[in-house]
Formats: sequence, structure tokens, C-alpha cells
Amino acid sequence: MSIHNGIVEGLNNKAKVISHKAYGFRTAGNYIRNLYHCMTDLPLPETVHTIAEAHRELAAYFERYNFRRRHQGIGRRTPDSVYWATLPG
Repeated sequence: MSIHNGIVEGLNNKAKVISHKAYGFRTAGNYIRNLYHCMTDLPLPETVHTIAEAHRELAAYFERYNFRRRHQGIGRRTPDSVYWATLPG
């Protein structure tokens, strides 16, 4: 099984497109809400006032996604376990 970072690259590309479209947003909060709204399966937080809060929320999401959530496409395993299983040891 080959390992690739296509999902992460896709999310990164989506964030860049949103960033380009967000030119002219008056507040960072609006930009952050747009990120949450446009990213697949990201729950919209009740309130996000700062970039630091958004960073914490996104870090928690990616931690769940990579270390806890089992993915059907990789045999009901986590991406983290698949990655470490393929490293030469």
C-alpha cells in the first residue's frame, strides 16, 4: 500500500483558495468562519475571536482525524498507524 499526503495537500489547497477569495474581509473572524464553512466535515465553532483560537480548533480536528478516526480506505486504521507501519525500521 502506498502512502501519500493527498488529503493534507487538498485541505491546504482549499485553505489557499479560501484565503485568496477572502481578500477584503474586514475581520479575521469572518475569514476563520469562511475556512470552517468551506472545509469538509469541520464543525463551525460557536465563536472564534482570534487566529490562536482557530489554530487550536483546527489542531484538535487534525489530531482526531489523523490519530483517532479510523478510515475505511486504509483498512479501518488511522493515518498515523499506517504511516509508522510503512517506515523502514
